[in-house]
Amino acid sequence: MEKLGKKKLDMQKLLAPAALVILYIVFSIFGNNFLSLDMVKNILESSYYIGFMAFGVTFIIITGGIDLSVAPVVSLSTVLTASLITDHGMNWVLAALIAIVACMLCGTINGVLVTFVKIPPIIATLATSMAYQGLCLLYTKGYGINLPAENGLT
Repeated sequence: MEKLGKKKLDMQKLLAPAALVILYIVFSIFGNNFLSLDMVKNILESSYYIGFMAFGVTFIIITGGIDLSVAPVVSLSTVLTASLITDHGMNWVLAALIAIVACMLCGTINGVLVTFVKIPPIIATLATSMAYQGLCLLYTKGYGINLPAENGLT
């Protein structure tokens, strides 16, 4: 019985890479220019930030926790950075540093709720994710913030 469970676990580990290889083969056959360097560059440029978020959440998942507030925290930092640049004329480096501090504060709030208040991580991060997303929507009123072209950020 032990050997059957171990084989099943090994197959589960291989399932995601096998699916990735199959998708790559299918898109290579049916997609135009999928194997080109420009396509790889476009894929990496449009998805690198997801890798950064996944890298951070990996440590939480390894320790048995969960964090549902990652995307809303990124939204909040983006709104904060863009508003500091457009509304207050701040340098983008300083605005980004302030946004990083705001993200650290959001993470600290999540950590305090889970560690000291003893709220389960899924409930605490779900609640804070709604709060952070609500702050973004309240500030922007549901509209985007356009950065000025002279900053070189657009």
